[in-house]
Amino acid sequence: MTPTLPRLTRAPASESFAGLLSALAALGHAAWVVDAAHGHVLAANLEAENLLERKDLEGLDADDMIANLEDMAYWDGVRCGIVTILESDAELTLRSGATRAVARRIAPLWLADGSALFLVTVRDRSREQRVEVERETALAELRATLEATADAILVTDLAGRIRAFNRRFARMWSLPDAVLHAGDDRAVNDWVRMNVMDVDAYDRRLEEVFAHTLSESVDAIAQVNGAVIERHAQPQWSQGRPIGRVFSFRERNPNRTGAPRDPGNLGVDQLTNLPNRSGFVEALEQAVHSSRESAGFAVLCIEFNRDALFGEGGDSAAGARRLSELAGQVRGAMRQPHFCARLGGSRFGVLIDYASEAAAEAAARRLIDVQERSGGVPVAVGIGCWPGVGLSADEILRHVEIAMHRAQHSTRSSFALHKFGFDSWRRRRDRIEAGLQHAAGEGRFRLAAQPRFDTKTGLAVALEVHLRWRDRELGELPASQFMGVAEERGLVGGLDDWV
Repeated sequence: MTPTLPRLTRAPASESFAGLLSALAALGHAAWVVDAAHGHVLAANLEAENLLERKDLEGLDADDMIANLEDMAYWDGVRCGIVTILESDAELTLRSGATRAVARRIAPLWLADGSALFLVTVRDRSREQRVEVERETALAELRATLEATADAILVTDLAGRIRAFNRRFARMWSLPDAVLHAGDDRAVNDWVRMNVMDVDAYDRRLEEVFAHTLSESVDAIAQVNGAVIERHAQPQWSQGRPIGRVFSFRERNPNRTGAPRDPGNLGVDQLTNLPNRSGFVEALEQAVHSSRESAGFAVLCIEFNRDALFGEGGDSAAGARRLSELAGQVRGAMRQPHFCARLGGSRFGVLIDYASEAAAEAAARRLIDVQERSGGVPVAVGIGCWPGVGLSADEILRHVEIAMHRAQHSTRSSFALHKFGFDSWRRRRDRIEAGLQHAAGEGRFRLAAQPRFDTKTGLAVALEVHLRWRDRELGELPASQFMGVAEERGLVGGLDDWV
C-alpha cells in the first residue's frame, strides 16, 4: 500500500528549521526544502540559487523549480498524498533558455516534531555530460578512422580480447552475420582459424606475438581460399604504457584467379583516391546483405555544382584540385563509420553505417553549412535510409540520385529525402514473396547469357548466366532484387531446382 503524507499545517519548529538550514548550507550542492502541504519552497541554499540563476527561491511553487513532465507528475502525486522517492537524471531549463543536465533526487523528510517536508537535491552533470559526448564523439571518430583505412584492422587488449575491428577485416575473413552480431571473441577467433591453411603454425605464431608485448612483427598467412595475407602487429600505447595490440592485414595476391571482388579493390579514383562507382555499388550490396538481421544504414548522393566548381573559363586543373578538397570536406562532415566513393564527375556517394534518417540529415546539413559559411561550391544532397530506400544496391542508388535531382531544383544548397515509404517497401516485399512461390510453375523465370571477354585478346573466355523473373505487377526483375527475399523465406531450393 502506498504511504500517505501527514499534512503540514504549520511551519516547522524553529529549532528543527534552523538545523535544516544549517544542513542545506553544508551539503555542497544545490538543495531546497518543499512544504508538503502547499508545495512551496520553504528554504534553499546558495548553490541552488547559483544553479537556477535566480534569487529569492523561497515561496516559489515546487513545479516551477524543475519544470519537466516527470517532476510535475511527482508533485501532482504529492498533492494526492502519495509518498515516493524520485531519483533520476533530468534536464533543467534556465530562465535564459539555456539547459543543464542534472541528477535530481526528491525524498520525504520528517522532522523531530512530526512535521513533513520534501528535500530536493540537485547535482550539476553538465561537465559529465560533456565528457560523455566527447567520449562518444571520439569513439565514433575512431570507428570512422578504422573504416576509412585501406587495410583490415583488428584491435585487441594485451590478453587478446577483441576491442574493435573494421568491415574490411570481416570481409577478409568471411565472418558470417551470426558471428558478427554475437559479440563472442571465441567465435570470431575460431572462424578466423577455420580460414587458415596451417592452423598449428598460426596458433604458435600468435602466442609468440602476445608473449612479446613490445615487439613488432610481420607475418604471411595462407588462407584456404588461396589468398596470402600479410599481417602487421604493433603494440598499442596509451599514457606511456602498452594497452593492447593493433593488427593490420593486407592481401598480397588480390588478383589471383577466383579471388572475390572487394569494394576497396574494384578501382580507385585517381583524383580523390576514393573508391569508384563500382566499389560503392559493391559496398551497398554488402550492406544490404549484412543489414537484413540488424540495424539499417543511410545512403547519401552528393553533387557539387559543376559551373561553380570549374568556373566560366573551364579551368580543369583548378577544378580538379578543388574537387579533391571537396572530397575531404564530404568525409569530414560524417560523424559515424562510413564508406565514401566518387561516383563520377562532381558526384559522391556515402554509405553511413547504423544511421537513422535524422543522422543522415545532420550529416547533409553539416556539409551544406561548410559550403555556405565559406562561400564554397553549391551542393545538392539526396538521402535514403534502408530498408525503405530499396531492395538492391542498384535500386538504392537510383532512388537517392533521384532525390538528389529534386534537391537541385532549389536555388541554393539543399537536401531531399527519398519518399518511398516503409509501407510501400513492405508491400513490394510481400508481392515478391507471393510471386516467387508460383513463378516457376507459371514459367516466369528465364536465364540471360552474357559473354565475358579477355581485354588483351578480345576473345570470349567465359559465359555468365543471370536469372531473371518477369512478374505481372513488378515487371522484369534481376536476381539481386528477389534473392534476398528468397533466402529469408526459404524459397531458394525451388529456384535451384528450376535452374
